[in-house]
Amino acid sequence: MFPKHSIHAASSASIKTKIYTYKGKQYVQIVGGNKKVSDKINKTLKLHAVAAAKGNAELKKMQKYYYLSSTAKTKYISGQKLSVVYEDSLYSGGVHSNEIATT
Repeated sequence: MFPKHSIHAASSASIKTKIYTYKGKQYVQIVGGNKKVSDKINKTLKLHAVAAAKGNAELKKMQKYYYLSSTAKTKYISGQKLSVVYEDSLYSGGVHSNEIATT
């Protein structure tokens, strides 16, 4: 018999993240761990890329040189904690783009 915390610690060590793309927009996905939990989190993490792709398509309809780009990074993963950062760049005319970070 193992103490509960030892079993939990062993299972959380196998959790990793991977970067995927949706229509050219990056998003983070959890690989490993409890499938039910990771599927729910992964669905939420993908929503940012889906929204960015939709926003980019709408901008392109207005002007072909407008854009919304999005990148994703895992900043921290340990035990039951995960920190993901999405960095977006929005250009809709003017001198430069607008940079936005979402954590």
